[in-house]
Amino acid sequence: MTRLDDSFIILITFLMLFDSMKSANNVGKRLFTILIQEEPDGGFTGKCLELRGAISYGETIEELRNNMKDTISLVIDVLEDEAKNGNYHKEVIEISK
Repeated sequence: MTRLDDSFIILITFLMLFDSMKSANNVGKRLFTILIQEEPDGGFTGKCLELRGAISYGETIEELRNNMKDTISLVIDVLEDEAKNGNYHKEVIEISK
């Protein structure tokens, strides 16, 4: 099992391929930054800095990474469903630092 130093927090940015609209025309790539913290009783928790509410747990960092991909996909699906069924306009913007 991967161990982190006491109270050490790491950031992992990963590229996620997803198909939130279940159509080949809408498959895209997005980068997400995950804040990972080792839990005192074992395992790791993570939260996505770009998507509030995308939080998960894993016994290992690799398990957490996989769980976060699932969690992020679910959050995106819910947000897109809300946008479709609500009075929202969807727009894609790009931000560069």
